Amino acid sequence: MLAKFTETEALEGKIYACNQCNTKRRKISSKPVLLTEAQKQLLVCHLPQILRLHLKRFRWSGRNHREKIGVHVNFDEILNMEPYCCRKSLKSLMADHFIYDLSAVVMHHGKGFGSGHYTAFAIIQMEGSGYTAMIPSSPCALWKKYARPRHIFCFIPNELL
Repeated sequence: MLAKFTETEALEGKIYACNQCNTKRRKISSKPVLLTEAQKQLLVCHLPQILRLHLKRFRWSGRNHREKIGVHVNFDEILNMEPYCCRKSLKSLMADHFIYDLSAVVMHHGKGFGSGHYTAFAIIQMEGSGYTAMIPSSPCALWKKYARPRHIFCFIPNELL
């Protein structure tokens, strides 16, 4: 899902002025600015201690109607953010600063946007046993108790689990 968010996107139309091309052009000609097609890409430049991913799981259908998207989403317990970061981050951070452990999932129950409720599950390491448990809780209590550096909190609708 992050790969889709950070992939290069072609922008339509020759409506963008390239500063590099036009700077060279102005030195030798008084012709108008040259317009070109362009691409854009969104990348993360600063990584937080605690990464919260909030999936906006709706689409617009019709003019003023939005509907919930019901496609299943999987999350691994470990997320490497390095492929989604800008070059500046890649140079300045150590390799382990790109790694996050999944520590909680917050789910929305309900079909509408103005109704429903939330449930949260924390992933807790059981001391000395090597087991991991999912502990149900309220989202606010969970955040206060279990938010730790280098961890991820994911917010996803219940029906997608």
